[in-house]
Amino acid sequence: MKLKIKLSVEKTSYIFLVLIFLAAFSIRFYGMMDVLMQEDGASYLTRAIYTKADPKWIWKMYMSDPYWIITGNTGQVYLMSFFMNFFQTPEFAGKMVSVLFGSLTIVVVFFIAKELHGVKAGLFAAGLIAFSPINVFYSKLMYADVLLGFFISLTVLFFIKAIKYKEVPKKVTEVKQETNL
Repeated sequence: MKLKIKLSVEKTSYIFLVLIFLAAFSIRFYGMMDVLMQEDGASYLTRAIYTKADPKWIWKMYMSDPYWIITGNTGQVYLMSFFMNFFQTPEFAGKMVSVLFGSLTIVVVFFIAKELHGVKAGLFAAGLIAFSPINVFYSKLMYADVLLGFFISLTVLFFIKAIKYKEVPKKVTEVKQETNL
């Protein structure tokens, strides 16, 4: 009987998480084209347009100017050029990357708080970041900060899981001895 209650609480928490995610995605999506493009966003968008036309273009730029290696944001540029395959307007495609990853950060934050303090804390944390004005605003821009926040949160989640579940994989030498390599 207790197992059924625990599963139903788990299922309802995921339903609430989906509702929070959809509400947050809607808030970020609504009016994203009304926010003016910033200098960084224009730079990323230009790089994405050239990269979509020639995928090797960005690497040619890296070779010609070492400053690009530091400031290139290659991952975001490639994601933006990928999204341009699905959307007509390059600006819309670029902003969708930020909207999507800004919304996915909510899910990651839920799992971080859930691992540390339980389901209720996870829902509370997801709700806080979902409706945070600064997070909503930056999710409507084409800044690398949104992707950075997502991947840092994802790294923290995996770090917490690695510490919490101290299961260490076998060493490479032990695997080699078992398989006689």
